[in-house]
Amino acid sequence: MAATAHHPSTHTQHGTWTVRKNLHYLATQSFPTNRVMKRDAEHFQAYWLHVWPERNLEPWKVILDTLRANIPTCKVLQDSETSAVMATNNARAALYQAELVIFALGQGKDIAEAKDFVDAHFYMLLECWNDVLKWLLYLMLNTPTASDPLAIFTSVRAFAAMVLFPGWAHLQEEILDKPQTIDFIYLMLSQEDPDSGLYWYIPKTVYRPGCLILGCLKRCLDWESTEDLLRARFKAMRSDSRAKVVKSLSTRPKRMCSGIIPGHGLWCPAEAGLDLATLSLVVCKLGQDPDISKKVRRTVCHNIADSLSKIVADEVEPLGNFNQPNAWYNMTAGILHLTGREPEPTVGLIMPHSHHRIQALVRANVVSTAFKCLVRLMAEGERGYFAELVLRHFLANMTDSEVYRGVLRDLTEKEDILGRYIREVGSRSSIAQQYKRVLELSHLAFEVSPCVRHNLCANDKHPEFSTGEDEDVKLRQCSDCLSVAYCSEQCRTEDWSRFHSHECKLLARTQNDFEARAVSYSYVSQSIRQDQLRFLEYTINSQSSPDIPLDPHQATHAMIDFRRELGDLQSMDLSEPVNVGPHPQGELRCPGAFQERVAQYSNDAMAEPEKYICVEAIFSYDWQWATHVFAKLQHYPEATESTRFRLIDSVFVFRR
Repeated sequence: MAATAHHPSTHTQHGTWTVRKNLHYLATQSFPTNRVMKRDAEHFQAYWLHVWPERNLEPWKVILDTLRANIPTCKVLQDSETSAVMATNNARAALYQAELVIFALGQGKDIAEAKDFVDAHFYMLLECWNDVLKWLLYLMLNTPTASDPLAIFTSVRAFAAMVLFPGWAHLQEEILDKPQTIDFIYLMLSQEDPDSGLYWYIPKTVYRPGCLILGCLKRCLDWESTEDLLRARFKAMRSDSRAKVVKSLSTRPKRMCSGIIPGHGLWCPAEAGLDLATLSLVVCKLGQDPDISKKVRRTVCHNIADSLSKIVADEVEPLGNFNQPNAWYNMTAGILHLTGREPEPTVGLIMPHSHHRIQALVRANVVSTAFKCLVRLMAEGERGYFAELVLRHFLANMTDSEVYRGVLRDLTEKEDILGRYIREVGSRSSIAQQYKRVLELSHLAFEVSPCVRHNLCANDKHPEFSTGEDEDVKLRQCSDCLSVAYCSEQCRTEDWSRFHSHECKLLARTQNDFEARAVSYSYVSQSIRQDQLRFLEYTINSQSSPDIPLDPHQATHAMIDFRRELGDLQSMDLSEPVNVGPHPQGELRCPGAFQERVAQYSNDAMAEPEKYICVEAIFSYDWQWATHVFAKLQHYPEATESTRFRLIDSVFVFRR
C-alpha cells in the first residue's frame, strides 16, 4: 500500500495514453487540430460541426473520465527525487491534455451541441480541476523538484485555459471563487522567473502573447465574490509570502520592459502596454485595502508608470502595434487605474495614501506619458478623451508643491517638451496651454511669493502666523477622533473648552453613519495643508481690490473652486486669473461637526468687516474626494500687496 501511495502507477501512465489516443482520434476526423487552434476562420465551423455530433461524443467522455480517475491525490511523497520527478512528469502530461480539452470546449461555444456538452460535463471537469490545484499546491510547497520551470509553465497554461476560455462566465466564477484557486495565483506570483519569462507569457499558438497570471487576476475582478476573496486570501498569507508577492508586483513592470524575452518571440510593446494596464487595475483593487496600500500603491504604481513611460519613449517609429489607437487607449486606461479612479466608488473612507500615489506617479513622468498618448490619438483622428481626463486630474493637483515640481521636471527639465506639445496639439485641445498657465501660477505661489509657514494648530487662540524661518511643529492629534491636532497641551485644553468637547462627540457618532459619508473628517497631512493654504493666500493677495471688496459695513465671504479653475477645460478662459467670487451662501457654513467653529469665522468677519474676510476654497485631493478649506484671513492695509491678507485660522474637511 505504501508503494502504491507514493509511486505513480502504470495505470496513471496508461490513462495519459488513453487521453492522447482519444484526442488523436478526434483530430483525425476532420481538418487538422493545429489549424483550429490557430483560429483559421475558414476551417473553424466545418471542424466543429463534424467533431461534435453525438457519434463523436464518446471519445470526449473517455478523456474526461480518464483525467478524473488519474489525478494524483495529496499524499506524502517519499524523499525520493525519482518519484517526485515521475509524479511531476505525469501531472505535466495530464495538464497539457487538460488544456487541450478545455480549449476545445471553449472553441465550440457558438455551436449548440458543444454548449450542451459543456453544460452537462462542466461540474465534473471543475471537480477534477480543484483536485489538480490542490495537488499542484502541495507539490510546489513540499517538493522542490516539482517546482521546475516546465511544470510551472504547463500548470499556468492549463490554469489559464480553464479560467480564460471564451464564454460561460458563470462557470468561470465558480472556478475562481475557491481559496485554492486564489492561492495558486499568488503562488505563481511569488515564483522566481526563468530568464525566458515563460511563467508570464506563452506562445501565439494557444493564445495571444500576454501575461496569463495577470489575465487570471483581472478575471477575478469581474465578480464581487472573487474580488473579495482575492483580497482576503492576500491578507491571510504569511507575512513572508505576502512580501514575495509584493516584490513580484513591484519588479514586474521593469522585467516586462527590460528586453529579456524579445528573443523568444513572445513580447511586443503593445502587448506589454496592455498587460501593464491590467496590472494597474489589479494594483488598484488590491490597494483598496489600507493594510496593503502603503506597499502596493506607491512602489508598484511608480514602477508601472515608469515602465509605461519607457514603452512610449520612441515617438518617431512606434514599435509593434503601437500605431493602433487601441494601444494608446490601453496606456491611458492603465494610468487611470493607477490614480485610483473608480466609476462607481464603493469605499467610503479616505485612503491616506491616495494623494501620495499621485505624487509617486508624477515622479515617474506620467504626465509626459499621457501627453504622448494624447498626441498619438489625435494623430490617428481620435478625440483623446481619456488622455485629457488623466491630464486634467494631475493639473488640478498642482496646488501641491511636490506635484508641481514633479510636473515641471517632467515637462521642462531636459527640453521644452510642453512647448512642443502646444505646437503639436494646436487648437484641437487647450490642455497643453492650460498646463503652461497653471505651471506659471504654481511658480508664483510656491517660488515667488513670500514663504509664510502657516499655523496649523486647531486652537484659534494660537499666535496668528509665523515666518518661513520657523520649523514645523510636530502636532499631536486628538486621540479620540483623530480629526484635529494641537501644538501643545495648553492649546488642546483651550480649544476643548471652546469647541472640541462638542465636536468630538459628534465625530464619534458620524464615523459609522452611512448618510454622513459624503463628508469625512479624516486628518489632512501637514504638508498638504501648508501647500493649499499658501496657494489660497497667494491667490487672494494677487487679486485686484475690486475682486475682494472691503466694505466697512458688510462682511466679505468668498468662494474659490481650484478644482474647477485649474482642472476643468470647459469652464475657464486661459487669459483670465483665478476667479474669486462671492460665496453662494452669503456666509461661511460647514455642515457637520465643525459648524460652530466655522460659524465663528463668519461672526468675526461680520463684527469687523474691515479687518477680516472669510474664504471657502475647494482643492482636488484624489478621484473621489476634495478638501474644502474654510479660512479666516486678516487684512493688513499697511503691508505690501503680496502680504496684505494673512491667513490666521482654517478648517479642513473632505467632501465628495
